[in-house]
Amino acid sequence: MGRYIVDVEVKHKIEDCLMYNDKLTLCQKLAIGDEHGLIALQGHCLALLDKPRKVKAIAGEDEFGGLSDKLKVAALSKML
Repeated sequence: MGRYIVDVEVKHKIEDCLMYNDKLTLCQKLAIGDEHGLIALQGHCLALLDKPRKVKAIAGEDEFGGLSDKLKVAALSKML
């Protein structure tokens, strides 16, 4: 996939739309945020991992395996 330069305001709008999109799973949102460097989206998703059962649920999804090690560690540390 090619990289594009996106205006900061447009990037924030995209992140907002993804944060509140109910058609994507939390893990799918994390994967999109990870792939495209959407830090606010990643932070939003990690904040929603407020219970160990939520972390276990996303860890079982296919997309979890494709996340960067840094994001996996951040998600799994929410279980502690």
